[in-house]
Amino acid sequence: MPFLERKKYAAVLVFPVRNEALILERSIRLAHTVALKFLPSPWLIIIAVNDSTDETLPIAKRLADQLPNVVARVLSEPGKGRAVLQSWMSVQADYYFFSDIDLSVDLTKALPLMMQAFVQGADIATCSRALAHSTVTRPLYRRLISLGYRWLARVMTDTRLSDLPCGCKGVNKDVVLQLVPQVLNKDWFFDTELLLLAEAASYKISEVPVSWIEYKYSGRNSGIPLLKIIKQYISALIAMRRRLKLRK
Repeated sequence: MPFLERKKYAAVLVFPVRNEALILERSIRLAHTVALKFLPSPWLIIIAVNDSTDETLPIAKRLADQLPNVVARVLSEPGKGRAVLQSWMSVQADYYFFSDIDLSVDLTKALPLMMQAFVQGADIATCSRALAHSTVTRPLYRRLISLGYRWLARVMTDTRLSDLPCGCKGVNKDVVLQLVPQVLNKDWFFDTELLLLAEAASYKISEVPVSWIEYKYSGRNSGIPLLKIIKQYISALIAMRRRLKLRK
């Protein structure tokens, strides 16, 4: 697989963003501080600008000019998964991460645990809000949706993983080289698909506890069409169930 950049990094952290002008600068500056402390050097933060119509791109370019080890990339096609996976595949690294830009996941706690998981031999480190040591602040209806999705995913795919869609994950270079090209979904389901493929192929997956605060930024409207995404997830799970059965 050809990489767009020849330089190799120890770690790459991708933030897929779409119309996030309100919170982008605060989140990237905080993430930059966290990366300085917790990621192995040399590291790179990629702001993957995806189908934005507000001031997200100019802000991303300014941050890339002002902060070392930060770059802004523009994706020609929409899709959260496409933004993350194309960014991963554009750079050589030992470890690849992505996080949602709202930083519901506390990276100061998540990144050290994920790096520890890699040191202990994990191929994938994924945050989970369902673990006993996780602390979660989110509305009841979102908790209920997550519980329902977790149950449905287990029934349909036999997965043992507890929080497939949590918005912070990391993988090693072998996963990027071998599994990422197999991921068909380029939108919201991409990371669930990646985990299920990895689980079926017996990759070592480590779930780490997370400190999660939903709606951390007041005044931010995520713009996520929740009902539409739920329908997409269910359809994707059905397709994934068939796909996994064919692999057996």
